[in-house]
Amino acid sequence: MPHILGVGGPFPFLAVLPGIGRLSLDMLVGLGEATRGVLPLDAREIASLVCASHFGSAYATNAHTEIATKQKLLSQSQCQTITAGAKPDDLSEKGSLAYDAAYFLLNIRGPLSQELWNRCMSAFGKEGTVGLVHYVALYTWTSIALNAADVSTSEGKN
Repeated sequence: MPHILGVGGPFPFLAVLPGIGRLSLDMLVGLGEATRGVLPLDAREIASLVCASHFGSAYATNAHTEIATKQKLLSQSQCQTITAGAKPDDLSEKGSLAYDAAYFLLNIRGPLSQELWNRCMSAFGKEGTVGLVHYVALYTWTSIALNAADVSTSEGKN
C-alpha cells in the first residue's frame, strides 16, 4: 500500500492537524522529562517496543529498536524477541516488569491487576508507574496513527 500522504515518516501525518501534531510531540517530550529518574530508559523503550510490535507499526518498531540498541539499553536480540511478540529472558528486573505491565495493558481487558500495579509502584514509585502507563497509551496512539497513515520504515517496508 502506498503512503497515504505520499511522504515517508510520521511528520506529514502530524502536520495535517498541526495543533494536535504539536501536542503529540510535546506530550512525548514532556513524558520523557517527567519520568527522568523515576522510569529507567530501558523500561521506557521496552514499553514502546511492546506497543509498536503489538500494533505491527513497522516505523515505530524500527525507530525504537534503533534508539534502544544505539543507547545500549537493549541488545538487538532482545529487540527482535520483543518485536516477535515474546518476552526476552534476559531483561533487567525493571525492564521485565515494564514488559509485563505493557503486555497486560495491551492484551487483557479491564484494569491493570493489583499485583502488577503494586510491583510497579514498588519498582518505579507513583510517578514512574503513571509514566509507564502513559508511555503505553502514547505509543498505542502513535502506532495506530502511523498504521493509519501507512508510515513505513526507512527501507520502505511496512
